Amino acid sequence: MQGPIAQALALVAVGNASLNDRDVTGFWPNASVFRFSKICEFLAPSPTDDDAWLPVAQNPIEWFDRLKPWCVGLRLHVAPRAPQPGQSLLNERMSVGFVGGGPRWLIEAAGKDSAQIWQGFDRLLDRADPQQKIWANGYLLQGETEPQTLSADPLPLALAEFALVLEEIEQLARELHAENFAHCFVEAREALKSAPPPAGFYDDIAEYAGLDADARRALVAASSAWVFGGMGSWNDIGAPEALSARYERQSEALFQVLQRVIAAIANATYRG
Repeated sequence: MQGPIAQALALVAVGNASLNDRDVTGFWPNASVFRFSKICEFLAPSPTDDDAWLPVAQNPIEWFDRLKPWCVGLRLHVAPRAPQPGQSLLNERMSVGFVGGGPRWLIEAAGKDSAQIWQGFDRLLDRADPQQKIWANGYLLQGETEPQTLSADPLPLALAEFALVLEEIEQLARELHAENFAHCFVEAREALKSAPPPAGFYDDIAEYAGLDADARRALVAASSAWVFGGMGSWNDIGAPEALSARYERQSEALFQVLQRVIAAIANATYRG
């Protein structure tokens, strides 16, 4: 999955672990989701200057500490992206592989009576950085609201639909002679049934967050099945006319259920 999505998931899951007094030392800057990040800061709008942002925390660990006095937990929400003035809105599945594309991933820091909504934005730094730390991640406070009713699916419900979608799209991939993608879907299906959970790219996040076995399996499966991006991705397949409508329908079904699974993994760590 794209880095900003994995990072938002990690901030919620590991943040909830920290809020519940789990030791998350090393999450910043060592976690896999920060492999290419030189900066990960948290900013709030200036009360006196509409164009200025003021620092709240210089890194995720500092942010977790600042939340502890009042925050009962973090939750992850997915919302449609509004079009910019004068621009048409691309299909989110097709745009997700590009900077600023795809849906909005919003982090809710929930208190007893109010909640903060945060959204991540990325800024490119020096491409020639010898350590490849080329991104500045900025999480900006979007506003405050009442704590949101958790409308996301519970993880078991999301995974049940995920398994059905995977079976259907694997068959489609074979009919399209896209064996590399079929293999991704097979790996995802096997991960959901594996006991104990298989190893995956985000094992460090699972450890920092203390994810249970179901959430670990779901994380590996979601990582395997996330085939959406730019050139060379599942989005780049040119389906023949006879399969075109089915390709569009099943691709969108996978994209939607993966969003729900990712949110459910993160929100399964909420204990507020």
